[in-house]
Amino acid sequence: MSLETTLRYETNVRKGSLIQTLNRQQKRIQTAELMANRENTVRLEQQINLKSDWDESVSRNEACRMKYNNKISKTELKLVNTTVNAVRKAALKNLLDKEQAMYAKELQELGKTFYVQRA
Repeated sequence: MSLETTLRYETNVRKGSLIQTLNRQQKRIQTAELMANRENTVRLEQQINLKSDWDESVSRNEACRMKYNNKISKTELKLVNTTVNAVRKAALKNLLDKEQAMYAKELQELGKTFYVQRA
């Protein structure tokens, strides 16, 4: 009798409960897959947002860098122009000094000199 009692309790499975259990398990699996897909979507969107934020900061930095480079270029151009003018002025002074020396030599050969006012 004890074997019958044990067997009766072990095999006392309702006919619909196995199907219901399988359905609930399938629903849990579907829910888990749906949640995993949503988590992946959120993770991908976060990565995309991170990349777009980085791109925006790079473009802002690039604009600032270009503005700074333009400012430096203008300053360098001013300095180069000043230097070129100084070099040109020195070259003209040397040319004028050579010409004056040449004219003074020619006048000296003729026995004449430039008029120099004494202070």
